[in-house]
Amino acid sequence: MEALTDAYHTVILRTGDLTSPAQLVRKLYWDRAGEGGRLDSYYKGREFTLAIGKTEISITEIGSWNLRINGAHVEFDWYGALDSLKRHFQTDEPVWAAVTQGDPTDVNLAVPLGWFDYDTAGMNCILGEFANFLTYATILGGWLVPIYNPSAFVDHPATFRYLPNNTPHVRQERVDAATRTAHIAYSPRLCAPRRAAVTVYWHQLVLPVAKKLWPGADLAALLRPYVAMRLLGVYNLGDLVPADRLVLISRLAEVLSDSFDPAAFFDVLESPCPAL
Repeated sequence: MEALTDAYHTVILRTGDLTSPAQLVRKLYWDRAGEGGRLDSYYKGREFTLAIGKTEISITEIGSWNLRINGAHVEFDWYGALDSLKRHFQTDEPVWAAVTQGDPTDVNLAVPLGWFDYDTAGMNCILGEFANFLTYATILGGWLVPIYNPSAFVDHPATFRYLPNNTPHVRQERVDAATRTAHIAYSPRLCAPRRAAVTVYWHQLVLPVAKKLWPGADLAALLRPYVAMRLLGVYNLGDLVPADRLVLISRLAEVLSDSFDPAAFFDVLESPCPAL
C-alpha cells in the first residue's frame, strides 16, 4: 500500500490538470450517468421495493417516510438523487484529472506493484479514482462482487472464505406505520487487511492530494457524487436480494445526506499506519 500510494501521489501531482470532462475516460461516471447509460437502463421508469421487516415500501415512496438509519434521521428522495447525479455529470465544468489506471481494484493490482486491466487507463477524474478504490475496497470487492460476479475471483478463492468478514449485518428493520417511520440499523463489516488498505490510502494519498488541489474545500461534498455513482452504477439495486438492497439503499442515503463523513463511512482508522 505504501508503494501504491507513493506511486499514485507522484503521478497524480505530476500529471494532474484541470481537464474538460470531454477529454476524460468517461466509462465509469459520465457515460453511466448520461443518456442511455446505466442510471437510465437500470432505473428509468422502473420500480422496486424495500423490504423493511414485513413491510414492502416502494422506492419511489421512501421519501415520504421518516427514515432513521442507525438512529439518525436521513432524508432520501430516490428520483431526486438520480436527477442530481445526472445533472452533476452533464456539466462541462473542468475537473482535476490525472493519468491513472482508472479501476484500481484489488484484482487489478499485483505484488510487486503492477497494474492489470487497462480498459479505463488514461486521464481520469481524481475524485472518481479515489471513490473507486475506497468503495471497491470496503463495499464491492469483499462483499457484493463475490456474490453477484463470483467469476471475477476464480483466481482468488480466499475471497469467498472471508465473505462473512466483509458482509454487513442488519441488526434492526422495523416500520412504525402510525408515524410513517422506518427504522434500519446495520453494522458494516470490514476485515483487517481491507481496513488497513483504506487507512493507508486515505492518509497517504487522498488527504495530501486534496490539501494540494482543493485547499479548504469540503472533501465530503467533492466525493459525494462519485461514491453515489459507485453504489448505483455497478449493480442494479433492483436485482439484489432484499437484504443486500436494504443495506445499499441505507448506505446511499448516508452518502447523500449532509452529515456524510467519508472517513467514517469507509471505516478509516485514525492512524495512517495501522498494525495488522
